[in-house]
Amino acid sequence: MVRTLAVVAAVLGAASGINPYEPTAGWLYALEAAGRAPWPDCPNRFLSVDNACTQGSVALDSSTNSPVELIPAPQFGPSNSTFFIKLHCGKFLSYAGPCAELQVDAWPAPGINQAFRFAALAGGDGTAFGWSLEAVGRASCPEKFVNFPSTCGGRDNRRLSMSVGNTTQQRSAEEAPKLTASATPGLFRLQVLGAVTPMAKDPNSQGGCADPFAWRSVKANSTYMVCTGGGLELYTVANHGSLAPSTPLVSIGVALGGQPPEWAASGNRWAPENLEVDGHNFIFVADDANGPHRIGWVRSDADVAAGSWQSYSPSSLDLGQTRQGEIDAHVFRDTDGKVYLLWKTDDNSIGLKTTRLWAQQINVSASTVELLGSPRLILDSTGMWWVTSFINGGTLIEAPEVVKLNNWYYLFFAGGRFCQDSYSEGVARSKSIWGPYEKMQSPLLTTALVGASGSNKIIGPGHASFVQAPDNPGNLHIVYAASVGENCNRMAFVERLRINTATGWPYVDFA
Repeated sequence: MVRTLAVVAAVLGAASGINPYEPTAGWLYALEAAGRAPWPDCPNRFLSVDNACTQGSVALDSSTNSPVELIPAPQFGPSNSTFFIKLHCGKFLSYAGPCAELQVDAWPAPGINQAFRFAALAGGDGTAFGWSLEAVGRASCPEKFVNFPSTCGGRDNRRLSMSVGNTTQQRSAEEAPKLTASATPGLFRLQVLGAVTPMAKDPNSQGGCADPFAWRSVKANSTYMVCTGGGLELYTVANHGSLAPSTPLVSIGVALGGQPPEWAASGNRWAPENLEVDGHNFIFVADDANGPHRIGWVRSDADVAAGSWQSYSPSSLDLGQTRQGEIDAHVFRDTDGKVYLLWKTDDNSIGLKTTRLWAQQINVSASTVELLGSPRLILDSTGMWWVTSFINGGTLIEAPEVVKLNNWYYLFFAGGRFCQDSYSEGVARSKSIWGPYEKMQSPLLTTALVGASGSNKIIGPGHASFVQAPDNPGNLHIVYAASVGENCNRMAFVERLRINTATGWPYVDFA
């Protein structure tokens, strides 16, 4: 198992690992003006500059094609918060020293008027990983924070300028530029576009594994993983070892045995998930034998072993019998013992631009599964700039997974087009399993974040599952599928998942 990472880890320190959504040397970012009106109402939200960084070209645009790199500036402040912002043309984001000059532009070389201090700044909506940019060289000026207009529109409404912070002091109209200075700093986010030197990471699975679901079996005291496919490939950690980013996952055969009934007879089985109940194991899986995919279950009454899931539900579960079908089952057992089934209605399969995730309480006994209540909509695919779809102009999310930690329900989901660069993992959170859920406005995992295996880029990470250590629920691992190269040969990868203590949002730790 190869595992290296060529970035400057010391910026964050060993305790927090590597969280690239905090200002970190070694990564390329799109600098997002997060305090603007939400996407897609205001698409012009990313720092942009022309290829030559000509005078006056620094503005906000809808494209993330102007990456910036953070270069530590320890001569002007703490190295973990003070940086030069290097633009893709080789120049640096800059500001004027005289207090009366409020423009933000580019400059050929770094110095005191190109140094910025990043300070955590939570948005009114609980924004994760939000930052103010303080101009170190304007310490004596009231207007020392980079800001932007809150409204969208023409070129003048896309320019950056210096503004005051933590005070209502304003300059006169004669002294100020056309943009009126705000009384609060601008809220920015760092959207990761890639590592300057990509990390090396080999797959953890020794074979193919799309839609991996990994779980820790209490009965067997070992970790297992099951994957999309006809018989549902079954993996385990060798020698009952613990799951870790360097852990190999080895195949022990296929999970399914016995004779499938009509609803499960096609063999085109998607996204299996297992739930252990009193020594019995239930795999929930979708099959399309009778038209669109429907979700049913298969039970094993034996130890976890190849072919041991042999007792099939007599029919698929009635989750509304939607025209588009239901896929990507997830079973969540709450701390009070209640169990919930989550799924995606396959809305994009019938051309819908918005896709939806649903939940319903269920009862799982030693022998069967009972639906309780009715399906409830808990999340849709709107409002996230990075989420694409196979439907033109649409957005697609799928593969719901819930982790409960510190009284938060974290609802993870995949987004975009599987097996392509756009496929990613996102997260939302709520204090109730039913929602409402607040979406984190940065993706959790993207093609830009993951590295390469050998000479091939890792593509389309997503459809993740999460494993909590039995003796420490806060010790989390994310297990996701991705392709090595542009080939859709998906395999399973493992990383650590951590919770940022300041914001309460999760991030993938690439240390």
